[in-house]
Amino acid sequence: MTVRSVLLVLALAAAPAWASAQPPSVSSEDLAAMRALKAQEVCLLTQAKAADDGVSDPAGIAAKMGDACHAEEDRFLEAMRGFAARHPGMEAPPAGVSEAERLEAAKAAVEAQRKSR
Repeated sequence: MTVRSVLLVLALAAAPAWASAQPPSVSSEDLAAMRALKAQEVCLLTQAKAADDGVSDPAGIAAKMGDACHAEEDRFLEAMRGFAARHPGMEAPPAGVSEAERLEAAKAAVEAQRKSR
């Protein structure tokens, strides 16, 4: 499982706790973490759509995307570190993402973008 996948699972794991809160209260910091996740997803999908020719190997398209969403990734990781600090039991994300993990996330975005056509 990629770091991005793990981070998505961590982010979504808090949803049931929010749903059962009385009343549902989500801090502005937690909302910002969810927005950071969404911004990274949108960036990856937008870059995938722009770079994809529809026939090339998704890994090759991902390689062309390079570090297009690196800033969004950094903001997401920072937001998730804060999220983990505010929610005991949540594991903090790693300090960074490897190039292989970044390429895997870009490849997944290309594949997801193709499926949505």
